[in-house]
Parts: sequence; C-alpha cells; structure tokens
Amino acid sequence: MQEIIDLFKALSRVQQDQVLKKLQVIAAKNNPVVELAQFTQKRYGQNAIRTNTSTGTPFAPETTVEWNTPWGMFSASASNGAEAAKLAAEKAMEAIPED
Repeated sequence: MQEIIDLFKALSRVQQDQVLKKLQVIAAKNNPVVELAQFTQKRYGQNAIRTNTSTGTPFAPETTVEWNTPWGMFSASASNGAEAAKLAAEKAMEAIPED
C-alpha cells in the first residue's frame, strides 16, 4: 500500500487529478445505487424513490432503505443507510423484468 501512496505522490498535480477522476468513474460504475438510478431513468423516464427508516439505539442503529421502482418495492436493512441502500438497490437490479 505504501508503494502505491509513494507512486501517487510522485505524480504531478494534474496527473493526480486525472487518476482521481478515473477512480471516481470506476467507483460510480460499480455502485448499485447509481446503476439503479440510471437504469430507472433510462428505461422508465422516472426516478426510483428511496425511503429511509431508522430504528434501534444510538449504539446499535438499524436503517431500513426501501426503493420504490416501476417494477416493485425492494428493501434491505443494515447498520447504516449507505449499506442498506446498496443492498436494496442490488435486490432491485436483480429483479428487473425482461422486456
């Protein structure tokens, strides 16, 4: 890991910015929440609607995220909203109907 950090530091500022922008694009492509949003917008011309519900205690939080899509509602729970949204989005993407 330190080798990667050292190589990154050796790059010019412009090169560092280019690397970071490419990494952001790669991360977005591997994000099921982004994929769900893009797919729903492209195929159905509307947004998937996200609802968050938090329960539990401050020391043991539980967040449930529900995605309402044109092909159904998909929910998942996790200890934080980002993880719950990701899990629910994965469920929604797996359930896309064949047209």
